[in-house]
Parts: sequence; C-alpha cells; structure tokens
Amino acid sequence: MQFLETLDGTLIPINKIDKIWSKAGSVWIKAGDDLHQVFGALDKIRDALESIIPASPGWEVITPNEDEAGLLVSLCAEPVIAWRDCEHGPLPITAMQTENNVFWAIKSPDGRVFDVVADKRFASDDKWLAAAKERWFAAKAAK
Repeated sequence: MQFLETLDGTLIPINKIDKIWSKAGSVWIKAGDDLHQVFGALDKIRDALESIIPASPGWEVITPNEDEAGLLVSLCAEPVIAWRDCEHGPLPITAMQTENNVFWAIKSPDGRVFDVVADKRFASDDKWLAAAKERWFAAKAAK
C-alpha cells in the first residue's frame, strides 16, 4: 500500500484520499472528513494517485537512434509493461523509460504507430521514422 505524508507527519493511505487540490502553492488532500497539507508538487502527487494498468503483449515505445553525425538512422523499441491512466489519456511505462520529449511514439501489436507529440498516426515504424527525420532536420535547421 502507498501512503502520502502530510506536513504534520501523518501517513495517509492513497486509497483513502477523496480529493486533491493546490491552493496558494500548497497541496491539500481530503481523506474522509479530514483535510491535510502534503509534501510535494501537485503533479508528483497526482502521478502516485493515477491507476497503473498492465499492458497486453506487443505494445512498444519506439525512439530513433542517432549516429555520430547526428542523423536518425534506426529505431530502439522498448516493450510497454504497463499504462499509467493520466488525465490526458494513457501513458506508456517501460523498463528503461528512454522516450524523450520530442521524438517517441507508441507502436501497436499490429505495427501501426501513434506519435503522441505530433498527434499523428502512421502505418508502420518506417513511415514514422521518415516523418521523425523530417521534424529532426527542421528542428536542427531552426537552431
């Protein structure tokens, strides 16, 4: 069982928390009839409260690999072991969590790819890599 620690040192079981909010830079929870101020940022505490659902086999997070010249040349695929149920939809959890903020995608068991950042779908990882290369070159040219 997971707990949140309050400012007064009380440990509240996560499954007993009814509500969580931030006010004036402080994070508060309601557990039963009690209100408590807790340690940590609201996002980190929300992460602890979100459900984790085991993934079915075959789902992967794919990221491009760079060569020494800075070109995207191949893909790294990590199996999704679970999904975190976040307010904006499911997020994949992998053993290594190597996806970066710009170039990563989710590959389904049937080979289709969903680029979460670009909000686009691709028929294969090769087609996604080609699109990622274009975005990569555009980002480098903009620097």
